[in-house]
Amino acid sequence: MFVRKQWIGFVPVVIIFAVLFLAPFFVLAIGPIADLTMSTTQFGRDLLILVLLAYYLSAITFIIASWIAYYYNILVVSDERVVEISQNGLFNRSVNELVFEQVEDVSSIVKGMINTIFDLGTLDIQTAGPQRNFVIKDIGRVNDIVAIILDLSSQAKKGIKAIDRMPSLATVGIIGSRLVAKTSNKLPIMNFEMHLKEGARRHSLKIKSPKTLREKFDYWWWTHCNQMNVSFGNGEYGDETKQIDTSVKSVREEDSQNDKKGEMIDL
Repeated sequence: MFVRKQWIGFVPVVIIFAVLFLAPFFVLAIGPIADLTMSTTQFGRDLLILVLLAYYLSAITFIIASWIAYYYNILVVSDERVVEISQNGLFNRSVNELVFEQVEDVSSIVKGMINTIFDLGTLDIQTAGPQRNFVIKDIGRVNDIVAIILDLSSQAKKGIKAIDRMPSLATVGIIGSRLVAKTSNKLPIMNFEMHLKEGARRHSLKIKSPKTLREKFDYWWWTHCNQMNVSFGNGEYGDETKQIDTSVKSVREEDSQNDKKGEMIDL
């Protein structure tokens, strides 16, 4: 799963920004204030313009910081663990991991008419040991997420290897707001092991900036693995990635050959 918070949770922030943006126009339109503005000196008008610029700069900073906090709060679920990426403000990000063996209970809370209509709720993952609980608010498809995590956790506790785990439900994954059915073709982002060598090589070279959701996820995951000293899945591919040819020439030659064939490498 690769899930962000639902857009409906960002609507109140947009409304607040709209009110902040329009408020000075209504205030300056009031009769006494408008007359005072017109009758003041040039220095007074310049000071008013400076105050308005500072005000709008603060409002724009508020909406940008709120959008970043909304967009970069992500829940990632692989066959081995749950990863919560929490962005608080502009310069505060935390990444929390939880393997399925440590999951004690998973529940969802859906309150209110809006949340019911948009299938929006709070995900609560109870953990074992000293790790804190995972509480994620304003997340969509919350009931499907609970079912999948519980299923994978049950498989992990039965001793099933990570590479062999697959939800035994009708819905086996969620990418964005899209449900992935058991009988449907899996989306490219769900086949991480495919093209693993290519992804590792391109990440080490940094010759291509991530654009698509798949590329961004790959880029984030490799950076995360390097920082946290962990491996994806059960680590069976660690030895292979050490032998990867990371020469720029070889990558560009492969790109040229694939372009000629009209094929697209799925990163």
